[in-house]
Amino acid sequence: MSRVGASSILLLGLVAVAFAPSAARAQASKAPVSVTPRVVVGHDDPTTALRQAFERGLTAAPVGHFAVALTWRAYPGADSYRVLRSGWHDYSPGRRQPVVVASGGAIHYNGPALPGYDFFFRIVAMRGAEPLDTTTVADVNTGADGFTIVPAWNPTCTLGPSHVHLSWQPIVDVSHINVSLILGIQRFDTTITSSSYDFDRAAPLVNNQGLVYVSPIYSIFDFPAAGETTAITGTSWVVDFYDGASTTTAHFCRTRYTAGTRTTYAYP
Repeated sequence: MSRVGASSILLLGLVAVAFAPSAARAQASKAPVSVTPRVVVGHDDPTTALRQAFERGLTAAPVGHFAVALTWRAYPGADSYRVLRSGWHDYSPGRRQPVVVASGGAIHYNGPALPGYDFFFRIVAMRGAEPLDTTTVADVNTGADGFTIVPAWNPTCTLGPSHVHLSWQPIVDVSHINVSLILGIQRFDTTITSSSYDFDRAAPLVNNQGLVYVSPIYSIFDFPAAGETTAITGTSWVVDFYDGASTTTAHFCRTRYTAGTRTTYAYP
């Protein structure tokens, strides 16, 4: 065989090796599949500095005793944000899961709270249904204990011969009002949302005192976790009404205050 012919065969062999499928070469090019979310590099993806600004940019503060306000930095490429709330700083799996309390394109959130508790928030940047990044956890402490909050409701009591009328200023942030009426050994409980309460009584009340407990109830749903409700009873006022030692004694109707309580319970 001539030298030219041998060179041609060698060249054709090299070309065939270069372009023909090779199992060994294909096996060597495979990379392990990553299951860890990662930021995809592209023209609209944030830089490291912008990501860190979002991750560290959540600020949260109480607004009075019954609300919180959150603000955070925008995450480039995100089209919405989820606001997560929990009763614990630990957001790791195994804890009762946090609750999504808001979702949308805004970079601020105002929501309800209760006095005397810690609320822990986290923001998730979203693109469609895909989570892109999360902020660090922010703690909001609402300060005052709910036991000692006295609503500025200015109660009034009008006692007639056979009727009692109670009224008060509307109470801000209250969920509802519990009214307990005690006449002798009888007790009647009811729940109202209005700013007045009327009831009839046997007339007159001689050597017997009537009592009415009017208690504001403040509650928040899905706290500290989903399906749970936390409620406090604010400082209540008590109405005493009494006709005196005889039917001719002038009756009175007065108000005083008593401390409240708080409870956490779960819906069955």
